[in-house]
Amino acid sequence: VPAIAGALAAALRTPGDPAPGQALAGSYTWERAARAHVALYREVADA
Repeated sequence: VPAIAGALAAALRTPGDPAPGQALAGSYTWERAARAHVALYREVADA
């Protein structure tokens, strides 16, 4: 489980966006996090 948590934390870690499109970047980050979470879940389910 720690390995999964570490991988998810790494996927969630993104640099801040100081640009005016910060809200859009934020939504993209959440989408990316969701995709990473699904990918990890599938890996665990297949194991």
